[in-house]
Parts: sequence; structure tokens; C-alpha cells
Amino acid sequence: MPFLTTLAAYKAFRGVTDASLDNAVNAMIPYANDYIKQYLGGDQDLQWGTNWPITQSFTDYLSGQGSRWLVLPRRPVQSITSIYLDNGAYFGEASGAFGPLTLLTQGTDYALILDAGTLSRAGLVVRIGTIWPETDRRYSPGKLSFESGVMFGNVKVTYTAGYATVPNDLQWACNMLVSAMIRDMEVGGRLSAEGIDKRNYTLADLSRRPEFGDIKHILRRYKEFGIGK
Repeated sequence: MPFLTTLAAYKAFRGVTDASLDNAVNAMIPYANDYIKQYLGGDQDLQWGTNWPITQSFTDYLSGQGSRWLVLPRRPVQSITSIYLDNGAYFGEASGAFGPLTLLTQGTDYALILDAGTLSRAGLVVRIGTIWPETDRRYSPGKLSFESGVMFGNVKVTYTAGYATVPNDLQWACNMLVSAMIRDMEVGGRLSAEGIDKRNYTLADLSRRPEFGDIKHILRRYKEFGIGK
């Protein structure tokens, strides 16, 4: 499982050359890493597995919403391997779901919107010339508009998401947090009675530290929004 920083990266960040705090830093890094993941919102391990935020391949079953846009749930998106559209697939559980004739062509049927250089930070896929169909959309008498249909998992997307390496600013934020934790330890701060060797470190009130404002400023760039996470 990768962490946002390493002992070597932390020591370079702090200009430390001796090994006196190596064990403490190694113990604090997982806690700082988990704290950042929790702050970003949602369960990063549930969304990404244990490899967050490093690039990996995913296959997701999504449902069209009757619009031109499809939002991929894991971001940033590096590239799309394939998209299948099958209105009778039921999340791939129907017999013969997502057969070869349901494969769409990138650049003809859909396009990934690259909004961050070669990446898609928003994870938006636009349907070219039509919409991502919403199944079982219906009208009830007395209603002013149609009601949304049941989510039937009619879109299968295989794609690559994440970062090739840990972004520098995320590593900086993690190093800053580890520094705050080490400083607490040095002055008899928030260590549990069982000691650092068992990695029992209480993170209470870390957000009140002055440097946490700078850390949050960095993390806001990665915080999930309403469209996905």
C-alpha cells in the first residue's frame, strides 16, 4: 500500500541527515496518510482499493441519466480502455450482457474531456451526437415532468485513473502533517499510553495547528465534489 510520503522524502523535506527519529517518522506516516484520506471525504480505500492515489485500472458499471454526460467515479482519469452500452445488461448480470456489438468507438461515439492537460480531473465523458440513455423513464398522470427510471447499469467502462506518482503538493501536505505529529511527540503530545512502537497515535485537534490551514489549502484541490467524490 503506497503512502503519500516516505521516510527518505520526509527527511529531504526537513533537511534531516541523522537517523534519530526514523522509527517515529515511519510510525507517523501511515497515520498522516489516513488522516488526509479521511479529510478528503468518502472512503478512499473503498473507492480505490489500497493503491490510492496511484494509477490503476478499473471497470465500473454505470447508468445513463438521459444526458450527454457520464461521470466516471474515480478520478483523475488518465485514459479510457473501452465503453460498452447495453440497455438490457443489468450491471453485466443479464445473459450475454455487453457483447461485442455493444462496444462504442472513442472519438466517434464518445470523448473523454481532458480538463487538466492530459488528464480528466472531472472524469466527464461526452456522448457524441446523442445521449447516454436512461432506461425505464416514465410519465405519471398529474406530474409536470417525466420521472427518472430505475438504474439498470447499461454502461460498462474500463479505464485508467489516478496519478503516475504521488503529486508533489500532496506529498508536501503529508510531510507537513508528519512534522506536526513529530513536534507533538517531542513535547509530550498526543501519544497513547502504549507508545509509538505500537502505532497508537491520537489525531485529535491536529486541525487546530496553525500549519493546518496551509495543509487544507492544498487538500481542497483534491477534495471530492458533488459530481462524484
